[in-house]
Amino acid sequence: MKRTTIVYRALIVFAFAALLLAVIGGRFLYVQIAQGTEEHDYLQYAERQWTSEQPLHGERGTIYASNESAIAEEVSSYTIQLILRNDFGYAGVEDLLKPHGS
Repeated sequence: MKRTTIVYRALIVFAFAALLLAVIGGRFLYVQIAQGTEEHDYLQYAERQWTSEQPLHGERGTIYASNESAIAEEVSSYTIQLILRNDFGYAGVEDLLKPHGS
């Protein structure tokens, strides 16, 4: 056989093997990612496997100076919000927000 015939046949075999591998790999990815099965949702399973939520508790203590006096302590903080809309029945809000002397 000629060398070109051997190379030609080897390329055909290689192309067929590559095509077969691409079809099998594509089907595998389709089933794993896009489709799943009725009892298993692979996309949701993968998302659960790679993501998690854990609360981080910022427990801090007191910071002391070199003379052992406290220079920073953890204290509770609170937020107060004022709703400034008339549709809640606060008719006198505009009077409270006017500058003095007007």
